[in-house]
Amino acid sequence: MMSKSLKRAALPLTAIAALFIAGCQDMGPGAQRGTSDIAREAMAAEPLSIRSMQRIYGNRTWIWDDGAGFLNARDRTFVAWTGSGANASYADGNWFMTQTGNLCFRANWASVGGDGIAATCFEHRTDGSRIFQRRQPDGEWYVFADSPMHPDDEINKLRPGDAVFSRYERNRAEVARRRGG
Repeated sequence: MMSKSLKRAALPLTAIAALFIAGCQDMGPGAQRGTSDIAREAMAAEPLSIRSMQRIYGNRTWIWDDGAGFLNARDRTFVAWTGSGANASYADGNWFMTQTGNLCFRANWASVGGDGIAATCFEHRTDGSRIFQRRQPDGEWYVFADSPMHPDDEINKLRPGDAVFSRYERNRAEVARRRGG
């Protein structure tokens, strides 16, 4: 989780990627249930199929602690926003999936401090009843979706439709205003 002092600082280029990664990565309940056991179970599981990832993520908004990202299924575009005011940022990019169970975002993030490209991937594996997730390359494994579902499963932060557009536009205007444009 990102410290409050970093969130309050103006976003330099290097912090844009950190903000995106921290915003996406909520270690979830699995990390608290014994990471080493979860990691062993995840590594013994199979990569999640592209078809399954499309059903989970396509045309959904992933809600983060201080922002959100929308994954458009039609053209695989990715748009997102984080923060507000002097800490506002927004992103334009794309998302893709791999046969090895990775969901990746590649986007240009813009903030008052500048622009920068960030690429982030999340690996997914399933044992048939649970989906495990970790941020690549070396994030901690956690249970993304349990069976039966738990209220605090990360998958519950995915909402149908685009809940990003209005805040994305607000942040885009705020960044332009603070840059003097």
